[in-house]
Amino acid sequence: MPERTRPDWTKRRLLLDPETFATAVATAATQAQLAATFGVSRNTIQRRMQEWDLRRGHAGSRPGANHPCWTGGRRLGKHGYLEIWCPLHPHAKVASKSVPEHRLIMEVVLGRPLLRSEVIHHRDNHPRHNWPTNLVVYPNNAAHLKAELTGRVKATPRASIPGAYQSHQSNPRCPDARATLGDSFLEMGGPLAFYIESFRPTSAHRTQTYRTLLRAGAWRHPFQSGSTA
Repeated sequence: MPERTRPDWTKRRLLLDPETFATAVATAATQAQLAATFGVSRNTIQRRMQEWDLRRGHAGSRPGANHPCWTGGRRLGKHGYLEIWCPLHPHAKVASKSVPEHRLIMEVVLGRPLLRSEVIHHRDNHPRHNWPTNLVVYPNNAAHLKAELTGRVKATPRASIPGAYQSHQSNPRCPDARATLGDSFLEMGGPLAFYIESFRPTSAHRTQTYRTLLRAGAWRHPFQSGSTA
């Protein structure tokens, strides 16, 4: 019979050190990651958390990128506009905690937050073509309608755009930033990503409720990385 090898208990002994284990709990995203780190089962991880009164690392309590089902925080709204999860943004929606991507892009281009009254118009009338050259800023909706409807017999319908207003076609798969930014991705991708992350909670916000976080403002200077303006 082949000689039986003794199990390696080195990693298991780390569980006997409360300080080491507490540090791992604070930095790991899920119990599954802790179990993989120490080479034990999730039940063992849960028992040690209970014994030493440590915060339990349920996946559901880890918002944002730490959640195992995280897809980048991008979603398609009911009118075909792309929305980005930015709960700290001052104009974030209460229900979805998101902001339309085209508004975030124009804030990066202008180097300032947009006013609530300002309206962003898509030149080609496509709600997901968000490259800067396709976007126009109007001070309010009255100016937007005046510019778009003056001399026009009928407004351009969006019925042919899947997911857009009055369209009978369902939303397509949520596009990534390369698709919505087009040729401007290389120029805009970095500053936009930096801007978005400035309005997303960090590990320091973990103990706060969403009600407290909602529209709390950026945790760092959102234009620090530079603007394309």
